[in-house]
Amino acid sequence: MTEVNCSQNTHDRIPQIQASDLKKFRIAFTVREIEEIFSVDFSPSGKLSLFNTESWIKVFELRDDSPNSKDVKVDRYGAKICKFVDENKFLHTSIKDNTIRLMNHEKGCYEFYFCGHIKEVHSLSVSKSNPNHFLSGSRDTSVRFWDTKISKPQNLMTFKGCSFVAMHPTQRVFAVAYKNANSIYSIEVHDMKFGLLETFDIEDCGFEWCDMRYSNNGKMMMVNTLDSLIMIIDMKNGEVINRLRGLNNPNKIPFQSCFTPDSRYVIGGSENGVINVWNLKTSEKEFMLKNEQEEMYQKIEFNPEFMCFATIGSAFNLWIEDDKSEVTK
Repeated sequence: MTEVNCSQNTHDRIPQIQASDLKKFRIAFTVREIEEIFSVDFSPSGKLSLFNTESWIKVFELRDDSPNSKDVKVDRYGAKICKFVDENKFLHTSIKDNTIRLMNHEKGCYEFYFCGHIKEVHSLSVSKSNPNHFLSGSRDTSVRFWDTKISKPQNLMTFKGCSFVAMHPTQRVFAVAYKNANSIYSIEVHDMKFGLLETFDIEDCGFEWCDMRYSNNGKMMMVNTLDSLIMIIDMKNGEVINRLRGLNNPNKIPFQSCFTPDSRYVIGGSENGVINVWNLKTSEKEFMLKNEQEEMYQKIEFNPEFMCFATIGSAFNLWIEDDKSEVTK
């Protein structure tokens, strides 16, 4: 795999990715599961990937020959959202209770239990600059700020609805939004204390939001909706600078698209077996990657260090550069 120099999450050091590079991607590795696949992530170094069902979390060491995998059984609690903290540890929310757990997959044991939410945790964001800190959003309407070495939240805020959270790459700011509110709250973090910086009311938005995330340069916010629309918001003024359309989603599935590491393109899945690539400079869909099997690609994560990305839906797929990839305009 070709390395993308995203170390230390310093955006100035990230080379620009060209459309010609993205057009070469194809599926190199596939894992199919009987159970539903819920989430996908890469470790900070980019050398590990994971995906999870309710019963298992599969951790892969990405190598040039073939990925080496390890299965972590979690059926006692059930896993829903999984996020790497570092190369040895990951967080996961649970289906059977409202606790967030920190597991050391190298040792095969849990190290901390983060308790406090009284309803399902449905949003999790880990700090890129300081992986010891993370945010959680719950259906109990609270947002909690955690230290991975302390079981109690360091701070919390309550909102009027079920909240989504996104940590800024610098960790000095985070964002909160909740379903049907059509607003983004920008919150400053200083010595574990919160302060409201801005409230952005998003105009002309009649869509239900299902996910949001910062770009790697911290300047933009991506909002995924249950319709065939992705919004890109300028986090300086709250202006919608891109409305990306053309994602096939007739059944209103909660898709999760991603930015490329250089923050120039957005990659999104579909129900009909294509990967959509939008150019943020033009707001146009630049091309689509097609696979022989018309399967759903629901969630996408781009590797922070290497030229590959992963998709989940009906299967886990690892995509790498290859000149034989099929491209559709």
